[in-house]
Amino acid sequence: MNNSLFLNEFFATVSAFIDQLSAHPDWAFFIRALLVTLVVIVFFTEVAKFMLTGLDAPSIVQSCLMVMATLLLWANYDTVFSISHAFFDEVGLIMLDVGTGNRDGFFLSKYFFHAINQIYIEDLSIFQMTMGTAVIAILWELSTAILQLLMWLVGAWGVLLVALAKMIGPLFVPLLAHPATRPFFDGWFRFTLGALMLLILLRASGVIAAIAFKAQLTASKLLDCGSGLDFSGCRQDNPTLSAAFTDDVTHIGATDMLIMIVLCMILILSVLGITKELVGGVASPSKALNRGAGKMAAKIATKLMGSPV
Repeated sequence: MNNSLFLNEFFATVSAFIDQLSAHPDWAFFIRALLVTLVVIVFFTEVAKFMLTGLDAPSIVQSCLMVMATLLLWANYDTVFSISHAFFDEVGLIMLDVGTGNRDGFFLSKYFFHAINQIYIEDLSIFQMTMGTAVIAILWELSTAILQLLMWLVGAWGVLLVALAKMIGPLFVPLLAHPATRPFFDGWFRFTLGALMLLILLRASGVIAAIAFKAQLTASKLLDCGSGLDFSGCRQDNPTLSAAFTDDVTHIGATDMLIMIVLCMILILSVLGITKELVGGVASPSKALNRGAGKMAAKIATKLMGSPV
């Protein structure tokens, strides 16, 4: 299966779904009604402030700028999101390309699958092993299966989260218009940024795990891959994995291999927590935009009024 084609088809389908959803009369009416309602509330808020306290030109200009920013983002939502996704996705794919020689987002699971297949030449009989080697063999089978699953999730999890963020985005973008609803926009923005960051961090952790896996295979004398990025040119130092389990030296190497696999699992699973810490430190985007609009509004109002306000 060509997963690059899958990803292209998947995001093309998501984009088509968003276009169909935006064109749906009920959805389009709801989004426009929400946007218009918030803009009208902002308008009447400024009118009430004018009637109660007099003309506040900076506040009026600032509100207009925030409404314009909301309308601009709402009108160009698909373009802005697609460019952002392409940037983060490309950074992650570059890491994959340098680390594994492949730009397929799902290649990491294949990477481990090919490595393990290079070792498994003949079936192992658990009845021919001692209790200790049988336990190691069972743990090897279990841990490699889990690691391959995690490697597949590296390619799938970030993709699905980005798709979800893109789908629900049109509902949250209009909330930027009014100060009371901006925290909801901030929440969606952080979620989207976290999903995009996962495209980089999951792939980066996967590449580190792949490099460590390959290095441990060589150090354990299970495979000799030289400087190649994939396992097509690997040479076996032991004819089968059973030799690794029965030989004292490589028996120790197989145990080290299991430890390395567990550490790789922990690394990949910790990425979610790392992403949360990184994104959690991001300041409120709506507050930053509002401050910028406030400074610009003060300058515009000063020029319009002819004296500092």
